[in-house]
Amino acid sequence: MPRNHTAHAEKLIQESKLTSSTVSLLNQQFQKAIHEKVTGNAGWHGATDIKTLDGLAGTFLWTEDPLKASNITFKFNPGQVGSDGTYAITYLQNTIEQGSFHCTPNNPAIGWAFILLDPEQNPSALRSFIVSGMFTDNEWKIIIALLNKVGDKGPLLPPFSAVRIS
Repeated sequence: MPRNHTAHAEKLIQESKLTSSTVSLLNQQFQKAIHEKVTGNAGWHGATDIKTLDGLAGTFLWTEDPLKASNITFKFNPGQVGSDGTYAITYLQNTIEQGSFHCTPNNPAIGWAFILLDPEQNPSALRSFIVSGMFTDNEWKIIIALLNKVGDKGPLLPPFSAVRIS
């Protein structure tokens, strides 16, 4: 990486207050993704090629607010893998939001895959995200998801990424 890009990356990491262990896990995931053989279901899936969200369970670096990068953990409810569960968002080891989530893969009735967060602290503050694309392994485990917040008039730009850390 050219010197000026490295300085910008280091400044971004410092400003986001990511721990060195989180940065290391993100680098490991990146290295694994670019070195794994892309076969079967593995690889990039665009907005119209998201057949399942069964691989959403786990913890991701959540950059919805890029200056306050958090972690989000998704857990599916028993018998509802790929559709419903609970989530918790943590920032600097403190839970700042938790609640239930609902998700669906792309289907003709909707036209895209989405994730809906329903925070228990403020049930009127539902937040929707379109899954614009995702990088998966062969078992559809999501490694990186590209998400767009949804506003009153549709998807908001720019998208942000959720990168698996566990």
